Amino acid sequence: MDTVRTTGEYKNYFLDSCNEYAIKKNKHVVTGHIHYDRREENFDNCASAGYQNAYYVYEDSNIGDIAVISDLHFGIKENEKNIKNILTRLLNDKVNMVIFLGDTFDMALTDNTLILHNALYGYLDEVFKKIPTVLIVGNHDINLKDSKINEFLYSVTGETNLRKYLLENYNLDIVEEFETKDLVFIHGHQFDVNVYKFKWLYLMAFRITDFINPAIKTIDKLLKKFKLGNR
Repeated sequence: MDTVRTTGEYKNYFLDSCNEYAIKKNKHVVTGHIHYDRREENFDNCASAGYQNAYYVYEDSNIGDIAVISDLHFGIKENEKNIKNILTRLLNDKVNMVIFLGDTFDMALTDNTLILHNALYGYLDEVFKKIPTVLIVGNHDINLKDSKINEFLYSVTGETNLRKYLLENYNLDIVEEFETKDLVFIHGHQFDVNVYKFKWLYLMAFRITDFINPAIKTIDKLLKKFKLGNR
């Protein structure tokens, strides 16, 4: 599931942008987003954990072994087998930290409340409690970012504020980028050609879709209450 345009004029836009960012940072950059594995001199792209059952371990001279799980897309039915496998392996491995490299949750396609009530969430709960964790914000879980507008929309729609829930219940960090002594971790949608071409409109689409399911539920309740029939 390649989410980046890799043909025509913009074929190498993502790869070139990753390389430029690594040179700018003067560190090895680790990204996800495009769902396939790629090893380059200045950066690595990590394949999707949810779709491709991929799991990586990096060694940092200060932290030690860091587990990296990219694009889990928790909440998507077809990923559940791989999600269970990845999180079970993680809980059995001895690592000093785990970095979820963005799109950990598919907030754009799934009701946040359903994510927390998914039977597999118990595995994430255990990881968050046992292993120092960093959640990097991706485009599919972009509403993990701190936002006053999001807080208002969550209150209006009744959707679970996933950022608030996670920070209140676990000792973890939610960031857009995480830098260690040797490495830089970033989801990678920042290097997507769509961000270059459409700027904030591209990310706004993901922000809005997080609220579609609860908004539809609200409309259904109003229609039923006023006996106006179904949509």
